[in-house]
Amino acid sequence: MAAVTLAWGQTVTCTDIAIADTSGGNSGEGSVVGRIWDGDNVAQEILRRVRDEVTSLRHQGHPPPTLVELRVSDVASRDPMQALQEEACRVSGISYQVRFFPLTSDHGVIARALADLNADPRVTGITLHAPPSVSLLTLTAALTPEKDVDGWHPLNLGRLITNKRKRRWARGMEVVHLLKQADTQLVGAHVICIGNASGLAGVFAMLCLHENATVTAWKSVSTWPGDLLQRGDVLLIDSDEWPPMDPAAFKPGAVLIDARHPPHGQSLAPDERWLDVVSLLIPLPGGVGPATVALRLSSLVALYREQVCIPADS
Repeated sequence: MAAVTLAWGQTVTCTDIAIADTSGGNSGEGSVVGRIWDGDNVAQEILRRVRDEVTSLRHQGHPPPTLVELRVSDVASRDPMQALQEEACRVSGISYQVRFFPLTSDHGVIARALADLNADPRVTGITLHAPPSVSLLTLTAALTPEKDVDGWHPLNLGRLITNKRKRRWARGMEVVHLLKQADTQLVGAHVICIGNASGLAGVFAMLCLHENATVTAWKSVSTWPGDLLQRGDVLLIDSDEWPPMDPAAFKPGAVLIDARHPPHGQSLAPDERWLDVVSLLIPLPGGVGPATVALRLSSLVALYREQVCIPADS
């Protein structure tokens, strides 16, 4: 078990668990190693580069970039993802602000607040957090594309679909980055994405197509796609639903990315039974989330350079 120290002072572990060889051969040969791949250690290196870039910009006389999160929620307290983002901004020297609106807020009030953020030259990038009932797609469409730090605006999604992106946005790319860091081959792999087409699952599916993978998309986990899972080399689950996940449903040696959304205030540890079957588990919590935050800040710095016309190599 190897310990990894994060840029913001936390320590995480990457666990290797040997999986028995079922081929009937010598137990010491041909065995697979099931790994819990924690995204924190990958995020550490990205945040280090972000911090160096922000420091360089400040030495050139520029103010730090500013990230604003527009959050619509029934809970005013910070959730783990917001706390992670706040701390990452602090250690990177980035200004971070939150505009909170209760779920009962009038949509027009939220839209006007977003319009003000679009027009504010002090705001570098905007990230949105809202449940489907608030019409997140409508808010995303009202976001200025040049301040869309996650790449959700329709114009930026169009660039994603046509593979003509101007930069690497955070959403979806963090999963690809984690897989590549773990030496997972996407070219020729069969990738199964379970979740909403307008969310992480849909974006990740498109990115995998650009990586020359075969992709199957499935919207709901309430009814598992049967024997299809047995053919998936990489499986991403991005859903609000929490049905039982039988490890026997997965293809032996597959890679599992758990991006489900736990009920508010509930923290769920990864089910280590999955490691009896899968070769790599990117768990919840601690898997995709830290890399999402780190790549979001990297995208923010790229937006900042474009807005103030600073070459990337300066």
